[in-house]
Amino acid sequence: MALPPDHDRLLVSIRGGELGGRKLQSLDERCRQFLRWEREGGAAVVKFEDLVGTKGGGECRGPATGGGGGG
Repeated sequence: MALPPDHDRLLVSIRGGELGGRKLQSLDERCRQFLRWEREGGAAVVKFEDLVGTKGGGECRGPATGGGGGG
């Protein structure tokens, strides 16, 4: 079974729908599942840039503190 063109697959991955016989949630639905962890507490939210610092393109702001921001 051939997959649809790249443009159509990209739209399904953003908006949600069915692709290749699988149901996909929208990007918004997928992200909200993880954002809920931050709101409810009990999870440390760390961005890649917080970990790699200036050598990886991030800023030098001290250690990551969770809650989406650097120290």
